[in-house]
Amino acid sequence: MAYYKNKINALFAITNFIDTARWDSDENYNLINFYSDSLSNDEKLLTHWLCYITDRQMPFRRIWDIGGFILSEIVHKIREKKDMAILDPANIKNSYFIKAKDYSLKDRSSLKNKGKNAHLFVSHTKIKKNNRLIDYGFKENSLPYFMSRYYPSDYKSIICTLTILKDYDYSIIKFIIFIANKYINDSRFISKLLFSLY
Repeated sequence: MAYYKNKINALFAITNFIDTARWDSDENYNLINFYSDSLSNDEKLLTHWLCYITDRQMPFRRIWDIGGFILSEIVHKIREKKDMAILDPANIKNSYFIKAKDYSLKDRSSLKNKGKNAHLFVSHTKIKKNNRLIDYGFKENSLPYFMSRYYPSDYKSIICTLTILKDYDYSIIKFIIFIANKYINDSRFISKLLFSLY
């Protein structure tokens, strides 16, 4: 058991070093722009994981500022409703993932020139005094949107993650505890933990 504890601590030390090197600055006191101050730690951790999924060849601040706002709302609503239907692009009125052409404010945004089959994540919460979103050109009382660079595969990875977590009440912490209890004595424990949601 001590062997695995040391391996996990070493892994966390490496991850902490990488995170510190990449994001350590005075302005990053709260990296993710969560849509609500009342999210649970579990919801914040899952939001962070979903942001990592979309973190490929895009400015990370855009992901944390815009994507984090929308993805945290998605996480909160899925946990509240216990239903992934809010990510069904066919349900335009209630979905958080829609075709760009169906975005209600598309004529006032940079989306008017996007292809008709492009998809994006859209918040259902109007912006209220959120300077991080306003700095990106979103107006107060508008619904922010986020399109990750690799949105088809990112969307599928997010759906896969949430489908796995469905059996754990959409709790990433419950899932990590389950994996830890199941594989703690396995020599590939750390790999299984890291890749079990992706």
